[in-house]
Amino acid sequence: MYDANDNTYFLIAKFSLLNKLNFENINEFFKQYFSFDVYDLDVEGHRSVKYFFSVFSQSIYFHNDFITDSSTLDNVLGLKINLSYSHTTKHHGKSIRYCPECIKHLKLPETASFKYLDRCLTHNTKFSEFHCNFQHTRLRERNIKCYEKFLMKMYPTYPTLFSTKSQIVSKNNNPYHDLSKWNGKLDKEAKFQFGKHLYSFKEIDDQKSSELAYKIMTSQLTPPASLKNYLIINEKSLKSDFLSINNETGSNLFENFKINQFNALRIVYSSFCFLNRRYETSFIKIILDFIDELNLRFSNKSDNFWYFNECDGIWTISDIRYRGSSQNIYALLINWFIQLWFPSVYNEPSRRKSASYFNNFYILNYDLVSSGTFYPLVEDLQGSELSDGQIYIYGSRFRELARPSFSSKSLFVLDSIFEVIAKSLIVDARKWLDKIESGEKPDHFPPKSHGLISLQERQNDYCLINIQID
Repeated sequence: MYDANDNTYFLIAKFSLLNKLNFENINEFFKQYFSFDVYDLDVEGHRSVKYFFSVFSQSIYFHNDFITDSSTLDNVLGLKINLSYSHTTKHHGKSIRYCPECIKHLKLPETASFKYLDRCLTHNTKFSEFHCNFQHTRLRERNIKCYEKFLMKMYPTYPTLFSTKSQIVSKNNNPYHDLSKWNGKLDKEAKFQFGKHLYSFKEIDDQKSSELAYKIMTSQLTPPASLKNYLIINEKSLKSDFLSINNETGSNLFENFKINQFNALRIVYSSFCFLNRRYETSFIKIILDFIDELNLRFSNKSDNFWYFNECDGIWTISDIRYRGSSQNIYALLINWFIQLWFPSVYNEPSRRKSASYFNNFYILNYDLVSSGTFYPLVEDLQGSELSDGQIYIYGSRFRELARPSFSSKSLFVLDSIFEVIAKSLIVDARKWLDKIESGEKPDHFPPKSHGLISLQERQNDYCLINIQID
């Protein structure tokens, strides 16, 4: 009955059916003796359940190599890679992956829930999938009930005597052994190749983040050769660009920034460049050229415009060029880029929204002045605290509030960084707009990013890493 490599919830499901326990009975049992909620186990909870079943079955307990607290393993280039045992075995989904050979011996290896593996490490057999029906199941019961349904589907007469001898995976099995070692050193390997992650300049689409994370792991971080036959093959290519930044310049530039101030840096610095360095800064020209491109695409289109009403969040298609308070999709993109990069030309008819926008711009300037990287152009930005009166002092109009106190080398580095960011955002916007012009209805705004831009601190320099899934 017991195997330390089995999924924890699968073991609990067998225990439940064998002892004819309902969900409340199970939870009360583990709460009384182990003091945790069986429906939402953490790493220590998994360890305790494993230990219980080893004693209960009179098997020798050995520490499962996969049950590790991987809090240091969940951030590669700012992406959560979800390699911890507790995460991969939590189950609120509608399906269970399993090995057809393992299940013949009443086994469900925990590695079946590892998203980046497509086959069993013991039998080299592709995982099959069992789909659960949760129509009348409470959310908190799904993790166990799904495994019970799965078990009854595979063995309708369970728990009658099960005579087939279980095949315990040997600890010397190379794929298992290598996977365990690789999981343990992944954080060190990531930092060795990429450096220490400091900040992501773009928010990646949630649906694409795990895909990108596993693609990075399997292509950039080079898992052991013994695992290559077991990894999910992703046909999409991964493009990586690395922009190295001199360590001395990087330290002078970034050492005073807190994480939230990187966001302030983009809008305040780009505003400064637009007003004072427009003709010498490449990323400003790139964005302005793209805005011209959007205006041209709008002028060349004669029918079927998509409009978005911010008040009710409804998309409407029409051949009318102007629809009251709604914005056509081209104007929507233009305004979005202006809000991100050019506060001085921001023009919002709504006084409330305009006041909120410039309010935020004031606070961003204040944050950068407080960091010592910008110097104020107005006296009230030098104060030690923000008051409501200071925040609203400029009302609903733009005013340049601060300028960077950087060296020419630092200006060059920032120009290069923001050129990468601008180009990447434009790629996202073009892909999003192309799909819509091909007939797809918009379902979100702004465009979701399929790429990642991460600032890393390496041993000899800083590095901006731009990764994109083609």
